Amino acid sequence: ATSEDAGYFPLQVGNTGSGATILQMLSAADANCTIHMGDSASGAGRYDGYIQYAHNTRAMNIGSGANNTLSMNANGIVTTPRQPSFHARRSGNYTGYAASTSGGNSQQIILYNVADYNTGSGFNTGNGRFTAPVAGVYLFRAECYSSKTAWEQSWFVVNGSRHSGTDSVLPSTGLIIGNSAIIKLAASDYVGFHPYTSDSNQTVTAHVNHTWFKGILLG
Repeated sequence: ATSEDAGYFPLQVGNTGSGATILQMLSAADANCTIHMGDSASGAGRYDGYIQYAHNTRAMNIGSGANNTLSMNANGIVTTPRQPSFHARRSGNYTGYAASTSGGNSQQIILYNVADYNTGSGFNTGNGRFTAPVAGVYLFRAECYSSKTAWEQSWFVVNGSRHSGTDSVLPSTGLIIGNSAIIKLAASDYVGFHPYTSDSNQTVTAHVNHTWFKGILLG
């Protein structure tokens, strides 16, 4: 150990004069090789983090606590099963929507009240908002249909205000409007979708293919 290692318990395999160095872990073909990291000599605190190779699936897994957060299979395909994402829609028509608001901090958003999936529980079906669990860059896509309303444009609302750089304008009015945006959010920022027309008090029509809101954390 050197002065650089003060306060640590270094584990060193090989040295700078060595050739190739191998640290090998072996187990049965139906078992796992796992490195655990924690802050306790017993109990759940022993397993706060882990790196694991699963022999039966030939997958490399990285996790925190009891949660597998990243996996790479034998074909090199990487998945992040706990990455925040959601898909929401309407279970019935949404009446009284204030479509003509265009600025300020009181813009109404579409209340998408059913979540088909909601990984990370960031989407709230009670208010139609997605709240960022962590700071990062997010991708959103939303669509809205009305059997009577002629939509003109749309934008995303962040923390109650029209978010710059998210406006999408139709070349001519239409019954269906959609929008996509990549937005950088701080933790606890919240996002909703606002389709606009100059006539207020609109009815948004529930439609599984045309009235929905989805998003995912990119990184």
